[in-house]
Amino acid sequence: MEQKENLPVSDPRQKKQKRWDEIATQVETIGDKLGKGIDGDIKETVIAFRVLSFETTASCEGHLGWGVASPWVDIEPVPRGQRDELIKRYRVVNEEIEKEEALDMESEKLGDPYGQLHKLDVERDNLVLPEIKRLAGLLEEFYAGRDTNFGARIIMDVRPWAAHLQCQGAEIQRINEPDVKARSLEKYQAEFKALTEFLKKKYFEA
Repeated sequence: MEQKENLPVSDPRQKKQKRWDEIATQVETIGDKLGKGIDGDIKETVIAFRVLSFETTASCEGHLGWGVASPWVDIEPVPRGQRDELIKRYRVVNEEIEKEEALDMESEKLGDPYGQLHKLDVERDNLVLPEIKRLAGLLEEFYAGRDTNFGARIIMDVRPWAAHLQCQGAEIQRINEPDVKARSLEKYQAEFKALTEFLKKKYFEA
């Protein structure tokens, strides 16, 4: 009687851990224009977003001596090459509008360039907003039933090409007294770590 080969059963969690480790290795190679890597206290947050297929483009753990005394992360849904190509098309249309306006053309004659501009807006929104909506859903789930200090709550500033995540009180940190700023930074960093643990759980338990 022919015996069947005992094939190893693949563990989904092991696969997920492997992907996590691969992304973590990639994150270690990321640096800014000055050659500085990702801040240590925001690194795991960046990894968590990336394993969930959110493309991060910039981040900071928050510092008392420079910048904003709050963690933040930028997420850009559209790949750079695709975004740059669309920006070039925006530039061409805007230059056409500027030329025609310089000639003092009547507004109804500018209909075609403005129509092209609207189509580009729709194209951009269809690329960007589905991922922003997915991100908003995760934040909504994270805060469901969560009692959080008003200033520490993580909010999403939606921009034409990206979403900027930071704590509600981040900008106020610029004028806070040193002791208040230091205490607030600790709270804000703790909130981002809580979000990171939530994202990790979503990833590994999906």
